[in-house]
Amino acid sequence: MDNAQVNVVPVTCRLSDLAVSTTESDKSTTAAILKADDPFVLHVLIEFQGMGAIALLSLAPTIRATFAAKPFGPGTEVILGQTVIDTNPEQFAYPMHLRVESPQSLGLTFGTVYRVSTLLCIGAPNSPALINGFIQGLAMEIYPSPTSSD
Repeated sequence: MDNAQVNVVPVTCRLSDLAVSTTESDKSTTAAILKADDPFVLHVLIEFQGMGAIALLSLAPTIRATFAAKPFGPGTEVILGQTVIDTNPEQFAYPMHLRVESPQSLGLTFGTVYRVSTLLCIGAPNSPALINGFIQGLAMEIYPSPTSSD
């Protein structure tokens, strides 16, 4: 029986630009102080590079980005939500956005600084990921709204 060798062409997947913006401003930032009852949007950019990116994207894998916040110090991580998009072979950059009703709606507490992260899984839904990774570094503090009774 003959032996065979298979070479897999490399694919680079880059996560960057983890940021937050509010509806009051389109400006994204990597450190934010948010009112407890104001909506906000989390952003992350996924980019594919390398010779194998064309082959991978022709399979139209799904990108799942799950956003989470963990307090600096003791405390429990809070899942902020997930956004899912399908890829296409002609696009190599995917800006992903998660709109959140308010920090209060998720149970984020006043006066706490959170470290926000994004977990990335790329592949077929309900299957093991072909590519996974994470990015963190966004600091987010929640404060009560002036009209809040807390």
